[in-house]
Amino acid sequence: MFRLTLKRISLTRIFTSLILLFTVSFIVSCKKEYVDFPYNSIEKFVIADNAKAEIKASIIDDKIIIYWPPLQTIPDSITPNILVSDRAKISPESGKKVAFNETTVYTVTAQDGSVKKYILSPSINQPLPAFEIINNTGITIGETMALTGENIITDTTKTRLYLVDKDKKEIQLYGSTFLLFTHSQIQLPIAITSAIDTGYYSFKLVTGLRQVTRGPYHVAKPALKVTIPAGTIVKRGNVLTIPVNPVIGKYNPVSYVKIYYPGSFTNSITITNVQQTSTAISVTIPSVFPITSSNSMQFFNSNNTVLGQWYHATAPITITD
Repeated sequence: MFRLTLKRISLTRIFTSLILLFTVSFIVSCKKEYVDFPYNSIEKFVIADNAKAEIKASIIDDKIIIYWPPLQTIPDSITPNILVSDRAKISPESGKKVAFNETTVYTVTAQDGSVKKYILSPSINQPLPAFEIINNTGITIGETMALTGENIITDTTKTRLYLVDKDKKEIQLYGSTFLLFTHSQIQLPIAITSAIDTGYYSFKLVTGLRQVTRGPYHVAKPALKVTIPAGTIVKRGNVLTIPVNPVIGKYNPVSYVKIYYPGSFTNSITITNVQQTSTAISVTIPSVFPITSSNSMQFFNSNNTVLGQWYHATAPITITD
């Protein structure tokens, strides 16, 4: 009886050991079935354009190709929404702002540690711009000019306009001076500056990645324009000093002046005692000049050509004794 009991105990122990061994083997074999995922793909890459419309990138090999809409301002950076393979990680992560150019490289790391890199590749779908100068027979320094065209990007950081002289020197006409700026038209004044001389210039338009040049066009000298402070009083025999822009004065040498009586362009006195510097025109009022007021005068050169006119209906100058 005692021997039988011992035999049963031994069999129980052997059976228990076999079960334990089988369980451990099963657990080990099950663990081997859960291998790390080797997937490291970008499944989806989405951004928004300037109008908040969704743009889905095309993932081709190692390129993330984004087709940017025409005529929209090209951003310096984007904030994409990215979906990658299951259990993979991406750097830079989804939702992080990145540069919108090919310097941006994404790294996708699979669960098993394998790595794949993707290069951001913007494809700018920008049509070629075109333009014409509207007032091509009358472009004048100091006056407003206009060009009309198409496919112009309305962003002064992306669109620039230049005058190009005969020596290929470029003079930028800054966007901050644009009076009208649309996809099809730009209006701006030709600045009164020593950098711009009279003569023939081409106009170069750079917008986004495109540029086009037209011309040459003639740029004419500025007309003489002056301002006399309201309420100016000058005595007969004294000098009336009229400020003048140096650039304007360079093109408009004044030989004599006609000062008109109020309300009339027939009664006038011609004054030849005129001195001109780079910044002022000095007119000596004759001692015989009537004691009156005047709201109009004309300036002439030695060829009797009218260079310009001053007129102020409500703030005349006053001549006194």
